[in-house]
Parts: sequence; C-alpha cells; structure tokens
Amino acid sequence: MDVIIAFDLKEATMAEIALPNDCSRGIYDLLVFHGLISVWNVERSTVKIWVMQEYAVHSSWTTTLDFSFHPPLDFSPICFTNCGDIVGPIAGGGLAKLNDKGQLQEYHSYGDRYFMRSQMAVYIESLLSLPDGTEQA
Repeated sequence: MDVIIAFDLKEATMAEIALPNDCSRGIYDLLVFHGLISVWNVERSTVKIWVMQEYAVHSSWTTTLDFSFHPPLDFSPICFTNCGDIVGPIAGGGLAKLNDKGQLQEYHSYGDRYFMRSQMAVYIESLLSLPDGTEQA
C-alpha cells in the first residue's frame, strides 16, 4: 500500500498517512495547496488533485480539481500560484502554467531538453529549522 510518510517537526515523530481511496492508478505525487497536504494523480489525460482538509484524517481528503487536457499533455504539477494556477513541466522541454480548468495560460519552451520532475523543486523560505539532535530539552 502506498502511503505518505510524515515527519512531525515539533514531536520529532514519523507517521503514515493513507492516500485518497480513488488515487490508485496512474502517476501521482505530493503538492502543497493553500498550505495543506495534497496529492495529484494523472491517468491518461485526466488530472485529479485531492486536498487533506484536516491533517491525518483520512475522511477529510476532498477532490479539489478534476480536469482533462485537450489535446493530451504529458504534464506533471509541481506547485500552485497564489491565484490557483498550476505550474509544471511538459514533456519535450517546457514549463507550463494552467488554470484550474486545465487550460494552458502560459508556456515556455526550452528546446529539446526533457525535464524530469525529480530535477525540479519548490523552495519556500522558512524561519523554522530542524533540530540537529545535540540540543538538550
């Protein structure tokens, strides 16, 4: 069974969180949507995005977005903009921004380079740092 492994920074503990029930086929990965844990799933040319409304409560998974690409795109969401657009790479060497209906808003081509999702990351600055294990309580 595929699960999310969560690390609680405050308690320094790990836990398993089950994926949404209907997120079992195709390609999927994690995102942050308005500060909440979310999962996207691409099967054929349809994208679904679920958001966990209450942390670690399986029944709180809700489908937030559900749309299809026409024509089909090889798209992998990596982040959301503040206004709800979705940004991610498209096979063939480009970065695309789509609205919440799956319509292409912006596209930048980078020639014939193919970007794997693992080569991209979203950086959000934080004042919180992980403990190094040497501090005394």
